[in-house]
Amino acid sequence: MGAALIAPGILHRFSISSSATGFRRSVLVHVYADKADVVRSAQNYGMAVDSAGAITNSFGYRHPAPEHMRHMAVIRLAESQLDSNTLAHEVTHAALHIYFADCCKWESRARAHIDGANEELAYLVGDLTGSLHFELRKRGYFISSDSY
Repeated sequence: MGAALIAPGILHRFSISSSATGFRRSVLVHVYADKADVVRSAQNYGMAVDSAGAITNSFGYRHPAPEHMRHMAVIRLAESQLDSNTLAHEVTHAALHIYFADCCKWESRARAHIDGANEELAYLVGDLTGSLHFELRKRGYFISSDSY
């Protein structure tokens, strides 16, 4: 018999959403105490992960009827990874899957580039967002956490 699944302690669980594509799409967010809990959670869902402080599972774009999905992705974050680079990186993964599901045809040649697993794009968005945030704060600008 296999090892029992250990449910890592989720400190906070909430959803974020957007209707920028014309459809209200939500992403579930879990915040964990440490990276080990993020890894255990990912492993519990069958992901082959041995170290990570943040992971996004996106599955809505593969679903035959994404309009019936409650959440298009799950973002898992360790408290130590709550910085603008990591948040932008993980949200990019989720956003790409939502964009693909809502705005691209399944047979589109763009599929190879819009796949949410595109690490280069996620790192690019994360790095630029983090750098912009840093430079603005360095110049005395306050970065609002509530844009709504």
